Amino acid sequence: MIIDIDIGPIREEIAATDTGLVEVGTAKTLGAARADALTTPSAFVIPLAENAGPNIYQNSAGPLEQPVTFQFGVVLVVRDVAYRSGDPALSELSGIRRAVMPLLCRYHYPGAKDVCTPVRGALVSNIDRDGRMIWQDTYRIEFFRRIDP
Repeated sequence: MIIDIDIGPIREEIAATDTGLVEVGTAKTLGAARADALTTPSAFVIPLAENAGPNIYQNSAGPLEQPVTFQFGVVLVVRDVAYRSGDPALSELSGIRRAVMPLLCRYHYPGAKDVCTPVRGALVSNIDRDGRMIWQDTYRIEFFRRIDP
């Protein structure tokens, strides 16, 4: 029975694998970091949303069991530096995503119906003067929540 998704095991799974990241944190560490002190490349696992379906039992006096979809984000802080010579930009984003996304697509959260599923990716910040940019990949986990009265 899962009541809530704990993002700690997801963070640990990323941190335990050689992805090229220098830091893997959570919403707490991201929230405490100063924008000018973020190291690259780094990742932060943050909870985003939860949607629950109706109780699958007809009897309202019995247990509550419902399908739940939980979404979490992996916020990537990477460097994207354009050369003045006109050469193509050097971006860490593609390499880090190639390491993290397959890892999470194989990761089966204990009690979940299946592995994590990518939902979307989006730029969440402009590129700053030091070449840092922030990208977020969103993933979904589906499970059943059961609460006994």
